[in-house]
Amino acid sequence: MTSEFARNQGLSQRTREAYERSRGSNNVEDRLHFYLTYLEDLVPFGLTVHHVPTQRGDDPRPSNAREEIQLLTFPGMIFMSGLVSMESAASLIETVAASEAYTKWLDGDFVPDYDNWRFFTGLATIRFFKSHDGDEWELEREFHPILHAAEMADTLDQEFDKLENYQ
Repeated sequence: MTSEFARNQGLSQRTREAYERSRGSNNVEDRLHFYLTYLEDLVPFGLTVHHVPTQRGDDPRPSNAREEIQLLTFPGMIFMSGLVSMESAASLIETVAASEAYTKWLDGDFVPDYDNWRFFTGLATIRFFKSHDGDEWELEREFHPILHAAEMADTLDQEFDKLENYQ
């Protein structure tokens, strides 16, 4: 597979500008915008990036706001889900992201991949997790989104290629 990143041999100007805007911001919408444009650059052809707006709940503090991003196959099945947040406690957002991904997997929303499902968290770094045997998950990789964009694109490409081999 190939991505816009591979075709352009780097991140788009739009993504670099979104990153700069998100770096000095305490606003989850700025971070969301960055990760949406970033992932659009990096996902292999065959996947689309989709924002799923979330409910804000009773706690309006910006640091607790979360937004969901899904990487979808063309039939609309989830390849990977993730949460973007301004939270400082990475373990909390990882638990929430895992719980939401696991529930979607149980509901049959993920592309069939034996007992595996994937999720990520988008904080200052992007962390990828993968399940093993259903309900267990572990950290697979962690990247600085700008400094390690090539490695990030390669990881997405490899995971998507593995999925195609299962089908």
